[in-house]
Formats: sequence, structure tokens, C-alpha cells
Amino acid sequence: MTGHTPPPSLRAAIARLDRDTLRAVAIAYRARRQEGTSDGPAYEAVAELHGRAPDLTDQAAREAVSLIIGRAASEAQAWFWRGICHGWPPPWQGLRRH
Repeated sequence: MTGHTPPPSLRAAIARLDRDTLRAVAIAYRARRQEGTSDGPAYEAVAELHGRAPDLTDQAAREAVSLIIGRAASEAQAWFWRGICHGWPPPWQGLRRH
């Protein structure tokens, strides 16, 4: 969602979520990704969010999950990606250009 500014109503909805809910959404996504499935991790996270914030519409929950996952991946990179990206960092990372 680069360059996308969420609407104020969505920002307000996310701001109302407690830390445990944000963490549960990220963990739901990570758990599915750690299983090696490429299909469905975000659906699991949306289901988790709906269980904790049933007042959100489906669209709002999907958008919120996208923002929550993006923030978790950005702010806690080592934790978020540990055990998910097998072979990470790629072998070329850290090589110097001549």
C-alpha cells in the first residue's frame, strides 16, 4: 500500500485496537506463513481481527490487516520474518559492488 493514505475512519478503527489484538493479527499471519502456505495467511489474519473487532466491515478488516502486517513487518523485522523466509537473507545480500 505504498503511497496509500488510509481514510481517517480506518485509522481511527486501528487506533482503537489494543496491542494484544494487533499482535494476534500479526501472529495469525506469521503462523500461516511459517507453515509454508502461500495462500491464505492474510485470510487467517482477517478472521482473527473479525473475532476481536466484529464491528469492522469485511473491507475495513482487510485494509486494516494489510496495514497491521505492513507495520509489524517494518517495525519488528527480525521477529516478523524469522522462520518464514527460508534462505534469508539472500546469498547476494552484503556483497560489495566493485
